[in-house]
Amino acid sequence: MKRFAVCALIVCSSFVAPLTASAEESSAAALKDVYEASRNMQGVIKFCVKSGYLGTESEGHISALVKMTDTPDVDKSGGNAAEAKGLAGRLVLDGNEVELASSPLGAEELCKHSGEALKQQAAQLPQ
Repeated sequence: MKRFAVCALIVCSSFVAPLTASAEESSAAALKDVYEASRNMQGVIKFCVKSGYLGTESEGHISALVKMTDTPDVDKSGGNAAEAKGLAGRLVLDGNEVELASSPLGAEELCKHSGEALKQQAAQLPQ
């Protein structure tokens, strides 16, 4: 159960680290993966807000992180599909889809943990 929560929190916190490397240092596939993960998490956060588990400020936090992954050289072709999965309450971790409602924590707890991790990450972003 804790492993699942840690994995979900890693999704939130994993957006920033790859972005500190230059585009030349990051492979196109890695940039695409980070972009799609951020868009999936954006959908998950919207799902959480719509479900009443998080406040709307969380959408602002995830938007700031997604904006960092939206670089001119990233392949955005899978972004809409990744976000749609999140909006449907499905978190994608390393290619595996997990239904939030059937996760060991349940949707509400997972949303709350993710929202807190996201808030902490957003606070560390340059203004």
